[in-house]
Amino acid sequence: IADTGRNDVILIGHSMGGINTGRYIQQLDPEQVKVKLWITLASPLEGTPLAKFGIGKCTQDMHPDSDVIDKIQSQVALDKIPSLHVYTLTDGVVPARSASSGPKGTIHATYQCQQPYSHLGMRSKPEVDAEIKSAILKI
Repeated sequence: IADTGRNDVILIGHSMGGINTGRYIQQLDPEQVKVKLWITLASPLEGTPLAKFGIGKCTQDMHPDSDVIDKIQSQVALDKIPSLHVYTLTDGVVPARSASSGPKGTIHATYQCQQPYSHLGMRSKPEVDAEIKSAILKI
């Protein structure tokens, strides 16, 4: 708010960034900041089995049984936020089911990439950009 003077935001996160923005939303005071749209790209909203091979706290937070994943899945604050969750069947890091299992609210949408993108490859592709732009224009 201090930087822009606005109290409405659109949050976009790739992979763990989607988890981080979700946790941020859950901790906000909705009277102070209005999240107009939450967009995730290949974010492990149900965790990823590959987390067991990683090192560090962030990797542990992406494990399907972690407290962070449990909070993302169980708290209703995210159900009230318009959301778009973009995923691909060829990710290789985050299973499609996990990346598309966002909030269960009525303003939740998913988009499956039609091209065979990798986990990092789906960022900044015309197909993904068009879907994000469409979601933004709908708010």
